[in-house]
Amino acid sequence: TLVQWSSRDSQVVVIGWQALATSRDLEAFARQTEKAGRHWLPGGTGLAAAVNFSVALLQTLPAVASRRVIDISGDGADNDGGGTPCWLFPRPLTFVYALAIL
Repeated sequence: TLVQWSSRDSQVVVIGWQALATSRDLEAFARQTEKAGRHWLPGGTGLAAAVNFSVALLQTLPAVASRRVIDISGDGADNDGGGTPCWLFPRPLTFVYALAIL
């Protein structure tokens, strides 16, 4: 699934759940990603809201998975949406903060 997000009130599922089992599946997903328009609303950076949205989305996964990963990219500090209540998580999550320089 590909979710685009920006502020507290802006999260959009751009590409829904898909099984990516073959190179053909991955290539098709890459093409969908390239063609996806950018969906966002101007405003703050709602990182916590994006995590909350993604945790809820994981609960709708139509398959059994050995791991569940939320990979988030953003360009600002969380300044719109507050913290994420720990009771939302079905089990502990690990957060890795990184800076990608392209």
